[in-house]
Amino acid sequence: MPNTQLSLTEVYQDAVKAANTSWTESDKLYVSVCSALVALAAIFGWGRSGSEITMMVIGLLLLLLAANWWRLINRYREKILDALDALSKSQDVRQEAREHFAKEHSRFEKDSWGDHFIAGVVGLMSLLMIAAGGWSMFLAQRESILVAR
Repeated sequence: MPNTQLSLTEVYQDAVKAANTSWTESDKLYVSVCSALVALAAIFGWGRSGSEITMMVIGLLLLLLAANWWRLINRYREKILDALDALSKSQDVRQEAREHFAKEHSRFEKDSWGDHFIAGVVGLMSLLMIAAGGWSMFLAQRESILVAR
């Protein structure tokens, strides 16, 4: 078993690389889809007849996308934290390695805000789009009632 330490280290490093690559690709995909939806909102955007409904629908789609993104981030984080926790308690690893994995677990656990930041911003902006579309519809209805009087 002299190669156990080396094997676990290699597995850990490969897992970190794979997780970072997967996470980065997921983020790119979500940012691309969000950008496409925002571009769609700009094309059919503000000031056109019926744009309020378009803004609200796109805002709702962005909100659902942000919620799913948030959920995916939580799933990634949970798997990574579970793996780090298991490695920090493994009896097949030297004490120094267990301490390293415990520190990594602690660091990663505290960095939640950084991972969720973009998804949170997209969620907030989508709520603003929904509110702006609803407010605009309210003002249009109010104006049509006042004109009818």
